[in-house]
Amino acid sequence: MKMEIYDDGIRLSAVLERPNQGRSPLVIFLHGFTSSKDRPHNIASCEAMREVGFATLRFDLYGHGESGGEFRRRYHAEIEKSGYEGLKGNGRILYILDMNGEMSQKDLALRMHIRPQSLTGALLKLEEAGDITRRRSEKDKREQFVSVTQLGKERGREMRLVREQVATDLFECLDMEEKENFSGLVNKVISCFDVAVEE
Repeated sequence: MKMEIYDDGIRLSAVLERPNQGRSPLVIFLHGFTSSKDRPHNIASCEAMREVGFATLRFDLYGHGESGGEFRRRYHAEIEKSGYEGLKGNGRILYILDMNGEMSQKDLALRMHIRPQSLTGALLKLEEAGDITRRRSEKDKREQFVSVTQLGKERGREMRLVREQVATDLFECLDMEEKENFSGLVNKVISCFDVAVEE
């Protein structure tokens, strides 16, 4: 169910979805940098949660997707400054290919937890930018293999450095003990969710 949430007069676009059963716990899903509630991997994550009995509420943050307001962050500014604005959201593809070498589109999609067809648009953009190459399998012409170019490796590594610096600055206000406590809480939530999925 699509809905609108207003925060200080600013409209946030949201989607509330429930599993088939009656009452259920609610997971509030927040997307990452430069993403949106309707990116394929975010939708897939929420679908997985509902399959194990969780209701989900996902929404676009300020200045993202269909929400109003502005959400200017240093990350956006640094990406724009680097000239890689067109690659926002696709850095993870470059990272996976850089770490694993050539992969089939199917295996790449599995690593990203999305459907292979959901990758098509992103791979086309990266290919046009010279960051990846694709080739047809000699054994099965329906299968495509993807590899990252040297240019793509360099761009992906620079984007990772930007993200790492932003993360460092974000948590700079916490001392070491607070960072360890925060990390422990996040890991506990992840573990609880993994157990719920397995059950």
